[in-house]
Amino acid sequence: MHSTMHKLLTLLFIVSAVSAAGNTCKTGNIVNRLVNSKPYYWPSTWNETQTTPHLAKEQSCSWIVTIPNGYYAKLSISGKTTDKDSRFQTIDAVGNFIHIFFKTTHEGMEPYYFPPTKFTLAVSNEAVAQFAFKIEWFPLPRTTRINFIGEETDLINATNHLYCESYGGNGGITLLPLPINRTNYYSLRSTLVFQGHDTDNGIYISNLFLLYQTKKLYINTYDIVVANLEASNKQDLLLIQEAQNINNVTYVELIPEPHSNVTVTVNSHKTQEALLIAYQVNQTLVDVQMDASSTVTVYYGSPGGFSFDQTYNKTALISALPLQFNNFGGVTELFVKAKATFTFEYFVSIYLQSKMFFLLLAIVSTVSAAGNTCKTGNIVNRLVNSQPYYWPTTWNENQTTPSLAKDQTCSWIVTVPKGYYAKLSISGKTTDKDSRFQIIDSAGNLMQTSTEGMQPYYFPPAKFTLAVSNKAAATIISPQTLMVTVPTEITSYNSVGPQGTLINATNSLYYRTYYAPQGVSLLAFPVSTTSYYSLRSTLVYQGSSLDGTYISNLYSLYQTNNQWISKDDTIVLVNLEASENSDLLLIQEALRIKDITFTELIPTVNSKVSVTVNSTKKKTALVAAYQVKQTLTDVQMDTAAYVTIYYGSLDPYNFYKNFTKTQFQEVLPMNFDNSGGNVYEFYVYNGKATFTFQF
Repeated sequence: MHSTMHKLLTLLFIVSAVSAAGNTCKTGNIVNRLVNSKPYYWPSTWNETQTTPHLAKEQSCSWIVTIPNGYYAKLSISGKTTDKDSRFQTIDAVGNFIHIFFKTTHEGMEPYYFPPTKFTLAVSNEAVAQFAFKIEWFPLPRTTRINFIGEETDLINATNHLYCESYGGNGGITLLPLPINRTNYYSLRSTLVFQGHDTDNGIYISNLFLLYQTKKLYINTYDIVVANLEASNKQDLLLIQEAQNINNVTYVELIPEPHSNVTVTVNSHKTQEALLIAYQVNQTLVDVQMDASSTVTVYYGSPGGFSFDQTYNKTALISALPLQFNNFGGVTELFVKAKATFTFEYFVSIYLQSKMFFLLLAIVSTVSAAGNTCKTGNIVNRLVNSQPYYWPTTWNENQTTPSLAKDQTCSWIVTVPKGYYAKLSISGKTTDKDSRFQIIDSAGNLMQTSTEGMQPYYFPPAKFTLAVSNKAAATIISPQTLMVTVPTEITSYNSVGPQGTLINATNSLYYRTYYAPQGVSLLAFPVSTTSYYSLRSTLVYQGSSLDGTYISNLYSLYQTNNQWISKDDTIVLVNLEASENSDLLLIQEALRIKDITFTELIPTVNSKVSVTVNSTKKKTALVAAYQVKQTLTDVQMDTAAYVTIYYGSLDPYNFYKNFTKTQFQEVLPMNFDNSGGNVYEFYVYNGKATFTFQF
């Protein structure tokens, strides 16, 4: 390091040669921030809209760029060299080098970012080259949030939005960048790391670009600040963990390969290694080769008691195969004792699996005279006059539902043009346990039912499939499909704060976006927990418009019995048809609740309701969101358990109080008034608790 720095410093003070075959330059140029905050260009006659000018051969040049406190500098280089010895170099205020070799390739204006107080740009070339650059100064962001990292870890999108947040944890903090592209990860340059709690007084460490190049876990025993200075469109991830249990761990990353099997070996014979599964995809462990003495311990998060899942020996793990790991919203870590080789399988996509399922349904149907018959593979396109499509064609919703002959297997593939959604209403009833209606939407979500009373389903582009399979002749079915244009104007843009947002999900038409830096959590509270068809009209997309990725409807998400968490920081909610129901939707920041399983408090008027929350194996919380008043009259808890109550989402801002069993008995009864949009969350730790409420 000292030798390299000496060479560079020597380079900075060599007088440059002048050539007529292009621009010439010298060492020791001092560049200060312009008082009008305009960019600095070199050459001064060039800007980024022009062709990159030539640099004469045998130039040695340097620029020392000063950066005032409270600002950062953004450097963009346009350059190309044609010989192996020419290079550009930057060195920041703490001595981090970036060596740039452009052997016949361009530096394509991908920016570099530097904190106070200065950085140096040096150029040395043999042959004629192309070279120009631009420098801009901007105010550094201030810390907007302080985070404490526990066993659950924090997996954030490092580069696709602006943020400046502080992180602390037991034993310090570790960082591991996971770029979306492992050969072109320039976007990591925009994310700076400081030791301390803010960018003004903190000690600058490095950027994620350089930390990633070390191929090691970055560990700091103090609190840190991570600040992303410019948003990209990349899905680069950053894994943030507390350091106390992983100081000496070497992570082996599982890197997904679509359409392929991936094999990776973890060898802990000399140092502790662990397999890290962090990229947000589904993967299935299909094979493992282990030493006889090996064990594999699975943690859903950083290693610790709360995140511990199970320890497998060779026999137990092979018996458990295949094992699926769904990483959406978190990480999985496999700690290996001795040595193990894992093979993971990656499916093409959920949608292709659904097509395979449909092919199983594509059997030629048996024809019967005791009712209508049908076939598979019917294609239904939107009618040019926008009239509804009926089956049978002689039926409409004002008539009695006709019979379907026994032993029918039928399917309709309904295409949905861009800019439209399809509304499907089914009138049907089956009379035997094996008959059913099945619907698959364009995202691969499967909905099954045996009785339908014309409660609609709603489908976005590009298609959905309706399949019917019946045994008994008493089955009756009549589908009706209507194409309607989707809304085109977003009605509101919303940021989700620490308090969370509670909306009426279905009683009005809307097209809204919701933003939270580390993802958005959705949890539905239908007015009826047994008949919640109205949730079908509310569609969920990832992205900032209906051109984003369709995920599902609230009806299907509610059936998972847990919160849904987005992979991106922005989602779209669109409700396509207003109902008279007061179905609620709780929208929260995902930051602190990614690994929480929520139990909903469902009121029963003029009655007592008891609900048990069990956190012995996974983090669980009781959430009260229905807009009624309730009184907590009794709490039964494990001896070691305690409960933390938040007036809103899990955030220090909303913290109310911790209670042991004894402390609860001293304050009961407790009144909780949810009217007016209030939400209460009860987090149980170290065991289980049973709450009794009076409504």
